[in-house]
Amino acid sequence: MLSLRSRMRGALGVVMSRISEPHDIGRGQHDPPGVPTPARRALSPAACLGLLVSSIAISAIGLGRFVVLPMMVRAHALVDANLARSLAEPIHFRLAEITLAATLVAFVVLPRWTRSKLAGGLAMTLVVGAAAWRAVMLPALYVGWSKVDLVAGRPLDRMHAATTLDGYEQAISLALMFGFLATTWVALRHGEPASARMPAAPPPMPAPTSVAGTINVASPEPVVTRG
Repeated sequence: MLSLRSRMRGALGVVMSRISEPHDIGRGQHDPPGVPTPARRALSPAACLGLLVSSIAISAIGLGRFVVLPMMVRAHALVDANLARSLAEPIHFRLAEITLAATLVAFVVLPRWTRSKLAGGLAMTLVVGAAAWRAVMLPALYVGWSKVDLVAGRPLDRMHAATTLDGYEQAISLALMFGFLATTWVALRHGEPASARMPAAPPPMPAPTSVAGTINVASPEPVVTRG
């Protein structure tokens, strides 16, 4: 019985000693000794600006185009369908302009964020797509809706043409949103940290040397005077 108690006390002492041992603060819990912990990558100002404009564009397309505008158009109990479509037109145009401005800023900032050619090609595609969306697709879409009576659903051929254009416009909006997501992912994956762009520190200046007939003030050795 005494030997069992002594063994239990010994095992408990070993466990407590292992728990009380200091751990390395900068090392992960499962990292083997001798393996350096990777440092965190700090984002550069260009990367922060690129993420900001990308989030604004994604929010404008995702929330504005696919949440706010459909709620306005389908509010038949509050507003006439034709009036609701007319009220949604300027909002839709402003969302497209915000997206186009975000694509231009992202295209300018991207070379300072990453050197990936794929991200640059995606940014160029986003600029062209956003410009075509704002300048070509949206005017043609609302011209088509203006020739249709949404309450009566007449004429049928123009109603079908406007519905087809609306489907194309939704496809372009989704393509732009996923294009922004893909560009941001590529830029974050192949981007350079902020420390890599910082200039190297200048080499230290050599210590001053004393010459004959002068006193070196920076020298730590005491000066002996002869009287």
